[in-house]
Amino acid sequence: MTLFSAKELRLAYGHQTLLDGVTVAISSGEKVGLVGRNGCGKTSLLKILANENQADSGDISARRGLRIGYLPQEFELDLTLSVYDNIAAGAADVASAVTRYENGDGTEAELADLLTLIEHTDGWNLDARIKSLSNSLFTPPLESETEPLSGGEKRRVALCSALASQPDLLLLDEPTNHLDSESIRWLEGFLKTYTGAVVFVTHDRYFLNVIATRIIEISAGKAYSHPGNYTAFLESK
Repeated sequence: MTLFSAKELRLAYGHQTLLDGVTVAISSGEKVGLVGRNGCGKTSLLKILANENQADSGDISARRGLRIGYLPQEFELDLTLSVYDNIAAGAADVASAVTRYENGDGTEAELADLLTLIEHTDGWNLDARIKSLSNSLFTPPLESETEPLSGGEKRRVALCSALASQPDLLLLDEPTNHLDSESIRWLEGFLKTYTGAVVFVTHDRYFLNVIATRIIEISAGKAYSHPGNYTAFLESK
């Protein structure tokens, strides 16, 4: 099932063209690694997929109700909140759905839609999932204040937040940054068994090879799709 498609995307900054007619489609369950030289437009494409940036032209189509989790390179946390609350913010729609459903807040049809979302995201177990993510990625204690955390600690919190809601499409820009080897191995296992789609950028070639089921190469403003992992991509060149 196609979750997201983009056709003939064009993006330029001044006289520099990054994307020149890029066409991509992302299907449920696949793990897509974006590769290309530095500055070729990988991060820009992720931002467009995340609806954080707009292409100069092109057509974008997303499945109705598509839920996206996004870890950018330059992330923002609410420094007034605790670690727990910042992680939970990534699943605010799920938490709201649980509260509304438990309070009977809505029509019969609306409550049915809320229940569908809750069951799709395992929303009844959201609190347990937040605690499990925190333990697995070694964040500071959940009750900790966010402001005094180091950059690496904040990035772990941001990664947990992106994963918390079990989105249909995960967009990850350098997800292994500031992670130790144990955390990286855990993330590999998590993503390999993740039922949603994942699109990611990483300089960690081992991680790329282990996770990717398809490679999209950005080169000279174009996108080229290659089935298989990074090794298969290199062998096809």
